[in-house]
Amino acid sequence: MKPQRKPRPAGLPFSRLSAQAKARALDWGRRCVSEGFDADHFTEDLQEYVKEKHGLSADKCFWSLGYCQGDGVAFYGAIDLDPLKQAQPEVAAIFSRLRLLGISCYLSASIEGGNGHYHHYNSMSARVDVADYEPEHEAQAEQAGEDLQKFLDDFLKDVSRDAEEYGYEAVDYESTDEHVQEWIEANEYRFERDGAPAE
Repeated sequence: MKPQRKPRPAGLPFSRLSAQAKARALDWGRRCVSEGFDADHFTEDLQEYVKEKHGLSADKCFWSLGYCQGDGVAFYGAIDLDPLKQAQPEVAAIFSRLRLLGISCYLSASIEGGNGHYHHYNSMSARVDVADYEPEHEAQAEQAGEDLQKFLDDFLKDVSRDAEEYGYEAVDYESTDEHVQEWIEANEYRFERDGAPAE
């Protein structure tokens, strides 16, 4: 008994289409990629990006990247200071100074704001709290808190602008011919000769 041949898949692979048919297939693929955009995954990607590049680890991330006024990227919630100390020499220096002076205190930081519809570099404000220090160390502990506050005020704006630029590049890349073709070929979509998706 002869082995049965597998039925040939309908349609043509993207690589065998004419230039005109490829353009039509790319338009179809672009619409599919846009409709399937995973906003939650993109939010996590932004958070991971700023943590790896800048050491900023915050609870929440909000973004709007539609080339409109008020668009941008913002982060809110408690800040994990450990990765920040490792990535930012200015923050490491504040803690080193306290250690050299033999001062024990607890510094915590958070990002507030974002009550409106806009989330961007100017919608965030840093808050630093200083606690658990001896009364005689109050001045030095409070100074450390003020120094951290000053650093965060500018740092958050810079990180937000960088995340916005990174975000726009990522969103724009999603719609490029290069990315859409990669998506089509990775999913092994096939097409009619005119570029319409094969049934």
